[in-house]
Amino acid sequence: MQNRARAIVLGAIVAALALQALLLASFSFWPLLRDPDYGNRLVRLETLVHEHPTRPLLVVLGSSRTALGVRPDVLMQAWSREGEAADVFNFSRIGNGPLFELLYLHRLLARGIRPDWLVVELWPLFLDDSSLDGREDERIDVHWLESGDWPVLARHSAIHEALFRRWQRDRLTPWYSNRSILMQYFAPGWGRFDPFGYQLSSTLDRWGWLEAEAMNRERYRREAKQMTARYEKTLARFEPSARADGEIREVLDLCREHRIAASLLFMPETTDLRAIYGARSKRRLAAYVSKLTIDYAIPVIDTSDWSPDDDFGDADHLTAQGALEFSRRFAERAGPPMKGRALALREQVASDGVRVAEHR
Repeated sequence: MQNRARAIVLGAIVAALALQALLLASFSFWPLLRDPDYGNRLVRLETLVHEHPTRPLLVVLGSSRTALGVRPDVLMQAWSREGEAADVFNFSRIGNGPLFELLYLHRLLARGIRPDWLVVELWPLFLDDSSLDGREDERIDVHWLESGDWPVLARHSAIHEALFRRWQRDRLTPWYSNRSILMQYFAPGWGRFDPFGYQLSSTLDRWGWLEAEAMNRERYRREAKQMTARYEKTLARFEPSARADGEIREVLDLCREHRIAASLLFMPETTDLRAIYGARSKRRLAAYVSKLTIDYAIPVIDTSDWSPDDDFGDADHLTAQGALEFSRRFAERAGPPMKGRALALREQVASDGVRVAEHR
């Protein structure tokens, strides 16, 4: 009897360890399970590349502003009328800044996906380390990280050693440390609904555009002023950090190395949000962007004043209708991407024949 009990206990321990090892292996080789937002986008992009292996590819990297605001299907439909259109994919992420833009580009290149064009969002709030949200590495969820990410983090994060220890510790108990993701898969009703949550990206289309259908627009419109006030201190005293600059420059260095034509993008903002940039902040931002454009011969696509306030669900994010209108205008103003040339806005010509320059 005692031997049988001992065997049962040992068997249970072995089974538990085996299940832990199985789940850890699944997380390592199946990004869809470890990080649903990234995994869903990767599956869709790899499917697109497999279906059109010879078609040129344009990828957008950015935050929730681009994730909700840039519609590849609208761009491709508009550009197809001017000739053979490239495939366009939105590989943005909620809360993304330059660190994850860099990590994502490294990951795509490691998987053999080399875009012909890259559009990289610049969001000033993520360039300044004094943001209320903190530095991007301070907000990172280590469950999202891959083994290949650590060399990048070692170069750009002052806390990479602490993050690595946390990542190793959580890998010892994957069932527990990844319980929130597992609940999304197997018990979605148990969690509290978040209109900006991933929800396994159920509203993600095949080209990476995320439609936040369940977002209560009126609620977020009421909160827009509160959000603007929250950003005011940072944007009024904007100072780009060496950390963010290093991450952006590594993105552009990778583009240069792999012959990817890159562009920088400023997404639309509400009137109230644009009004809180201080004069000194505007000068610093303009000087910083100017240096990037000179150092890398890279165009800047500034759409910050393109969308009326009624097209926003809050101070940051375009509604589904706003995304449609913005993407239509973007496609028209930029024109289809041309091989070997970075995407840029076409010059406008006024009725009197005078060329109209873009601002910033």
